[in-house]
Amino acid sequence: MNITNVKELPYFDRLPRFAMPALQAAWDRAHHQTVSDHAIYIGFCKDMEFIGYEKPTKPVMNEWIGKVEQGLIPRPLATEDDKRQEVLEAAQVQDINGLEEALSASIADEAPKQPDLTQPFFSPAFPADIAPVEPMAKDLRAISTKMLDELVAEFEANARRHATSLIVGLLRDLASEMERAA
Repeated sequence: MNITNVKELPYFDRLPRFAMPALQAAWDRAHHQTVSDHAIYIGFCKDMEFIGYEKPTKPVMNEWIGKVEQGLIPRPLATEDDKRQEVLEAAQVQDINGLEEALSASIADEAPKQPDLTQPFFSPAFPADIAPVEPMAKDLRAISTKMLDELVAEFEANARRHATSLIVGLLRDLASEMERAA
C-alpha cells in the first residue's frame, strides 16, 4: 500500500453522519442568508464542540459558505422534501419574473391607443368625466392588491425564517448553559 499518494478528504466530506443535522442547519443559514458568515461559523463550531468533533478552520468554513451561497453545494443528506422545497423556491423566482413580464405585457395591451388628432379627444361620445383613467385605475388597483399580497407573504416567510433561526440559536445557548450547570 502506497501511503505517500493518499489525499486527505476535505473537512465537510469526512464529517460523520451524526454531524449532519449541524451541517444542514449551517447550510440552511448560508443558503437563506439569515445570519452573517461569522455567526454561521460560531454556531457550527458550537455544534461540533457539543457532539465532540473537530471544528473547521475559519477559511475552510468561509469557502464552504461561499459555495453554498452560490448554489454549488447541495443540501447535505437532502430528502425529497428538501429537493421539492428548492424547486418551489426556484419556481417562485421564475413566477416573480413571469409576473413582471405579464404585468408589463398587460399594461402594454391595455394602454390607451393614441388619439385621433383629427377629432377632439373629449367629445359627447367620450366625455371627460369617464376618461381612460377609470378603467386603468381599476386594473391598477387589482395589480397593486396582488403585488401587495405577494409582498406581505414574502415578508411573513422571511420573518418566520429569521425568527426560527433566532429561537434555535437561543435554545442552543440555553441547552449549553444547562449542560454546563449540570
